[in-house]
Amino acid sequence: NHLSDIDPPLVGHALPRPACFMAKSELFSVPILGSVMRAFRAFPVKRGRPDRAAIRRAVELLRAGECVVVFPEGQISEDGRLQRALAGAALIWKQAQVTCVVCGIAGSQRIVPFRAVIPRPAFGRVSVQFGEPIPWERANEIESFGQWFTAEAQRLTGLPLPEDAAEVTEE
Repeated sequence: NHLSDIDPPLVGHALPRPACFMAKSELFSVPILGSVMRAFRAFPVKRGRPDRAAIRRAVELLRAGECVVVFPEGQISEDGRLQRALAGAALIWKQAQVTCVVCGIAGSQRIVPFRAVIPRPAFGRVSVQFGEPIPWERANEIESFGQWFTAEAQRLTGLPLPEDAAEVTEE
C-alpha cells in the first residue's frame, strides 16, 4: 500500500537488503531529487499507461536477484484507505517468476500527509510489516492478484478497504 511520500525510504530501511524502487517518472526531472533517487537505485515508470520499459527493467532486476519494490496502487492514497491494485505489479511477478512479498505500511500518512511538504514527525508511529513470501510456483493458486494483494495489505495494516474493493483491477 502507499500512504505517503516517505513510504519508499521507510520500506528501504525495513528491508534486510538493498532494494531498487519503481517511482513515477516526474520525480526524476526535479533538480537534485532525480539524482538522489538514481543514487538510491530508483528507476522511472510512466504512469497512466503500461510502461513496457519500466516493466522490462523491473523483470531484469528481479531475474538478476535484486529486490524490487513496487507500489501496486501506482499512487499515494488521498484518504488513508487501501487502494485498488493495478495490473503492473502482477505482470512483473508473472514475467519475472520470483517470490513475492507484500509489505503493509500504516501511519506514514500522519507524518507526511497527502500533498504535505513539511513532515509532522510528532503525529504518530509508523508500522512496516511484511507478509509471508509467496513463491512463484504458488502464483497459479491466486485467482486475482489485485484482490489477493488488497486482502494481504489489509491483513498486515488493518487499514480500511477501498470503497470499490469488489472491483479490484486485473487488467
